Amino acid sequence: MTGKIELKWGAFIGGANLAWLYAAFYLGMRDNGLGLIQLSALIGAVISVIGYFLALRAVHRAAPEATSIENMRSGVVICGITTSIAVLAQVGYLRLIHPEYTNYIVDEIARHYESSGQSKEVVAEIVEGAQKTYGFHSCLLQAGLGAFLMGIISTFLFVALRIRICR
Repeated sequence: MTGKIELKWGAFIGGANLAWLYAAFYLGMRDNGLGLIQLSALIGAVISVIGYFLALRAVHRAAPEATSIENMRSGVVICGITTSIAVLAQVGYLRLIHPEYTNYIVDEIARHYESSGQSKEVVAEIVEGAQKTYGFHSCLLQAGLGAFLMGIISTFLFVALRIRICR
């Protein structure tokens, strides 16, 4: 593997997800209820999976003789780049684009549980947990882990499919 392919595709996948995160906000998907937030996250996951399959296809075409382990290594390198960009994108999103995100999501969660008839005590406990779950550092961790797991799983699936098809 050349390394350039991995760098290019890692930057492409990370950049595509960064663009989607910001576009989803400006399209109103990140501040119009929990359902749209979940939909925007699902679309981001689809972008990642498609990106990884295209990236690993490019890696395979550049070195068709590469072993599955070498293809996995390329996927991990792409994943590292994409994960780094995901965390940096989240910093920009939470600090510059949507700094009130934590308060917004906590309020939405509280409103959801209040409307479902939960007691004030239960809602207070849920709100306390949501403040931790959607705080700045937790969101960075979620972005990093989400990008990492998406990359590793996509890479594994691509390599497994390649092994299966080549048999």
